[in-house]
Amino acid sequence: MLEKKRLDFQFPVLVILLAVYPLIFTIYILPRWSSLMAISLLALMVIVKEKLFIYNPCLIPLSLFTLWAFLSSFFSPYPREAWLGAPGYLSGFFSYLFFIVLFLLSYSTASRFPGKIDGLINIWLFSASIIAMLGLLEYLGLDILASMCSGNLIFSKGASSSTIQNSNDLGTYMAMAFPFAVLRFMQKASFRTVPLFALIYGCLLTTLCRSAWLGAVAGFLLILLFYPVKKNILLLLVVILIVTSALMPVNDFLLLKRMRTFAEDAELTMAGDPEGGSARMLLWQEGIKALPQSVLLGSGPDTFYRVSPEKFAARYGEGGRPAHKAHNIFLEIAVTMGIPALLFYLWFLGAVMRKTDRRNPLLFTFFVMVVIYLVRGFFLVDVITVYPIFWVLLGFYQGLKENCLFMWN
Repeated sequence: MLEKKRLDFQFPVLVILLAVYPLIFTIYILPRWSSLMAISLLALMVIVKEKLFIYNPCLIPLSLFTLWAFLSSFFSPYPREAWLGAPGYLSGFFSYLFFIVLFLLSYSTASRFPGKIDGLINIWLFSASIIAMLGLLEYLGLDILASMCSGNLIFSKGASSSTIQNSNDLGTYMAMAFPFAVLRFMQKASFRTVPLFALIYGCLLTTLCRSAWLGAVAGFLLILLFYPVKKNILLLLVVILIVTSALMPVNDFLLLKRMRTFAEDAELTMAGDPEGGSARMLLWQEGIKALPQSVLLGSGPDTFYRVSPEKFAARYGEGGRPAHKAHNIFLEIAVTMGIPALLFYLWFLGAVMRKTDRRNPLLFTFFVMVVIYLVRGFFLVDVITVYPIFWVLLGFYQGLKENCLFMWN
């Protein structure tokens, strides 16, 4: 009875975070941040009430990263941004605390109840399929969410953003769900798994997010080379071909036009043109220049805009939102929290990923998910709409990996 009681306390919080939180539709960041805070406080209450304190070596680098982020915030010349975050992002130190609390809850849940994580993944994928369906309808011109706000049923055609309200962030979200949808498909191609994969893959395409595409391609190559489950691989490739072919001519071949920009942007980036990679090269150049002054503690979490406000304002406008982030998660951490923080973060991720048994399909899927996230992280940012999901999945990954009794199916 005691175990059942603990389970009842942990699962609702995780279900809300995985299934409900991404469905919150708002164009403002503060309601999203407030929801994250409320869910994280509930998670902390569960951890304390149920005494869910488990030691693992991966907690050492995580603790050091947290300490370094705190010191960076404490000594930051921009305390408001360091503690709360930049306008439009709100990913300061307090947000990192929320992420870590969610990681601890999901980690302890997976450690104690490994057989229940399968159900949580299914719930998350169901929520992701709803978000994907809304995104696909949006790409086709039937923007239900916009009609709820403005009364216009047929909305302007462009990249999907769905409830996430940002096409790049939606691309990241779909890229994280992609390997789990592949796993479901390859285990059993059915009337549930085929539409699930088609929706998630299709929405990933219609976000027009090239960084998420690169991550998904890297993950898919790992799947083809090392996945322990080889069933239905030909059928999977057929579905990929059908979905891609069906979406290609939509919106005057917008998807094809976006794909063609890869070569042009790569050429500009390799040449060091500040406009390369949708002007990401300017952000990277200024961030690298700031590294010598940011070696120890950086300027504080979420303060990247302060690196070169004059140049960023000239390119993006005064206080331009895109320049608040480095569009490279590794450079972002190094510049804003110091190189030690980046090393602790990489140490933590390495500790979670090491000794993954690729013969276990689910564990290998988590491994692929992290690889996908890190690949897209070379070009995109961490945001509170998607990043909490990543931390919860990391917790599941670590908890399942150390639990020797867990068996898939």
